[in-house]
Amino acid sequence: MKLNTIQIDENAIFKPSVNVMQDLYTYVNYVKDRYIKRTYRDNYLPKTELTRLTKLMISQNDPDRSVFSPERWVYFIEKLAHKIGLVSFNIEGEYMGFHSYTTSYPNNYIKVPNEKYDQYMNQTPIEQEKRITYALLKNPDPCESEFFYAGILGRLDRFLHYGCRSGVAELLNFEKSRQCIMNVLKECQSNVWYSTQSLVAYIKKTDPFFLISRQIRKNEKLSTYRNFQELDQQAIRGSVKINESDPDAFERVEGRYIERFLEGIPLVMNYVELVYDDDQKYSKKPSINKLKAFKVTDYFLRIANNQMPEPEVWIQPNFEIQVISEIYPSGLLANLSRFADIVQTDRTVTHLKLKRKKVLNEKLKNENLDIVALLEKLSKTALAQNVITEINGWCEQSEIFTLYENAGLLETKLKKTQGLHRCKIAQITPTIQLIRSPDDVYQTLEQNETVPILIRHEKSRLKSIDDNTFSIFVEKKEKSPKSFKRKKGGNN
Repeated sequence: MKLNTIQIDENAIFKPSVNVMQDLYTYVNYVKDRYIKRTYRDNYLPKTELTRLTKLMISQNDPDRSVFSPERWVYFIEKLAHKIGLVSFNIEGEYMGFHSYTTSYPNNYIKVPNEKYDQYMNQTPIEQEKRITYALLKNPDPCESEFFYAGILGRLDRFLHYGCRSGVAELLNFEKSRQCIMNVLKECQSNVWYSTQSLVAYIKKTDPFFLISRQIRKNEKLSTYRNFQELDQQAIRGSVKINESDPDAFERVEGRYIERFLEGIPLVMNYVELVYDDDQKYSKKPSINKLKAFKVTDYFLRIANNQMPEPEVWIQPNFEIQVISEIYPSGLLANLSRFADIVQTDRTVTHLKLKRKKVLNEKLKNENLDIVALLEKLSKTALAQNVITEINGWCEQSEIFTLYENAGLLETKLKKTQGLHRCKIAQITPTIQLIRSPDDVYQTLEQNETVPILIRHEKSRLKSIDDNTFSIFVEKKEKSPKSFKRKKGGNN
C-alpha cells in the first residue's frame, strides 16, 4: 500500500488522554452497587451522580477542554455500556397521557444484569477491547453517522442532518464502510505520519464503492448525493449541490466521511493520532482537507494482529501488587480488588495493596477459599514467604467480623420502602435495616415525602434527639421542669 508520508509539527499533534476500557469499568462498578433512578422527563443521570462520575473517570483530565466535555464523556460511556449489555434501563420512554407530546421515563432505574456482567469480566482484555470496538463500528443509525453527528472528540463540522433518515443515507451500510477503512489502517506502518488526502485517493482508487454501493448508484430513482449539500456563504442560494458527475464528487462526500471517521472510533480507542490544519480558511461547509495527517499507533496494530501480550501480575514482599497490561484488565482487577485496594493507575500499570480486612471478608464468604493458592496462580512469580505467612495468619484468626464501608442503619416502621430494596444489605430487626449509601437512601426518602431524619453520631457518644423522634440509638433529651405559677389570691 502506497500512501504519502508527511512532515508535521510535533506541537500540533492531537492525542487525547482517554481510556474507554477503564472508564467503562469505573462506570459499571459505580452503578452496580447503587439503585440510581434516572430523571423523569429527560432520562438523564441525577446531577449528583453525574458529578461523582465525572470525578471518577480517568479521562476527565484531558487538557483540551475546548473539545472534551466530562459530562458528555460520561454519557458516551453510559451509552456504550448499555449497547454491549452491561447495564439496562428504559431508553424508549412512554407517553403518560392522551395529550402527551413527548415521552417520559417513570421509575427508570439503572440495573446491571449479573450474567452479562460476569460474562464480560471473564473475557480477556483483548476480547473486551474487540467487543467494544465492534459495538462502536456496528451503529447503523444514519443520523448518528460520521456525516451528520460529531463524535465525542470530533472537531470537524458536519453536513446538515435534515433528512438524514431518508434517501441514500438510510440505505448505507455504515458498519461495512467503517470496517473497510479499519482494514486499510491495518496495512499502515506504525508511528509514520501519512497525508489524509493520500488515504482518500487510495480508497477512491482501490474501493470507490466502499460507502455508496454500485447498486445504489444504479438506482435511477435515487440521487446519489442528495443528502449531502455544501453551504457556501458567497453563493446566492447558500447551498451548493454535489453532482455525481463532478470530478471531485468523491473527495467532497466520501473524502469528508473518511476525515470524520478518523476522528471518531479510531481516535477514541487510541488507534490513531491526528494533526489538523487550522491555518487554512474554508468558504464552504462542512470543511474539507482540514484533517491534515494521521498516524497509526503500535497499540492498534498489536490488537489488530492479535499480538498483544497477556497481563502480568507481580506481588511484592511489601504486599504491593503491580498489574502490567497495555489494555485495561477489567476482569483481573475486579478479581484482585476482592483482596486489595487500587492505589494508583498509570497508562499501563495499576498499583494495588493487599488489605487484611478484604482478605478476612472474602474468607468469611467462603471458608474453603484458598487465597494464597489463588494469588500464586495469578502472580508472575512465586509469593514471598512473608506474604504467605501473613495471609495465612489473617485467615486463621478466630474472631472474624465484617466491616461495612459506606453503610448505615435505617430505622423505619414502614412496611414498604419504595425504591430502596437495592440498597438493603440485611434486615436486622423488623424496624432496623442495614443499608448501603446512606446519603442516597436519605435523598430517596425525601423524594418519597416520608420526612426522614439523618443522624450522624459522634465517635464518643450518641446524639440526643427530641421525644417525638423514633430511634433506639439516641439519648433522649431531658424534659425541662414545668414552671410553677402562683395563683392570685391563693395560699402558698
